Amino acid sequence: MKNPTRFVQILSRIFQSGVFVNATLGVSIQELLENQLNLSKDFVDCNVATVFLNGKAVDKIDKAMVRKDCEIALSGAMPGFVGATMRRGGYYGTMRQAISYSDDGCLSSENEGLVRIKLYNSLIDPVGMSLAQHGFLITQKDWESLSGTDIKEMPVRELDTQNGKMYLLKI
Repeated sequence: MKNPTRFVQILSRIFQSGVFVNATLGVSIQELLENQLNLSKDFVDCNVATVFLNGKAVDKIDKAMVRKDCEIALSGAMPGFVGATMRRGGYYGTMRQAISYSDDGCLSSENEGLVRIKLYNSLIDPVGMSLAQHGFLITQKDWESLSGTDIKEMPVRELDTQNGKMYLLKI
């Protein structure tokens, strides 16, 4: 696809439901974002306001570990009290203690595996672009939902994975 911005716009809904990346396991979310997805430390510190790991709010992304089949949701700043409560390292973070991430101490024996990444609001375009350059997988259902879009014209790689048939997209 000649226009990477258009690529990300078409995939906006899919980024929100989650795409899969092959990632090094046993590293922190911060290491995943900076070293594998090539987001700068400044970008992460200034723009990634809310992080969820397997549905749990994360305050310290340098401590939360990436494991096989985990799900990481990333959001920019959200407005209002909910945004202030969910913001990592925020003043109201203690109010969500019951839904906050805590490390279970389990280590994976695998070095690489699939990780699902979901993007929301102001992070869809910049992080979506980084994911597009890195390459990511989408499910067969998501691939079929792109019927009639420019993306169906680009070369993709079909893969059989333990999660079923998936499609590798990369610009």
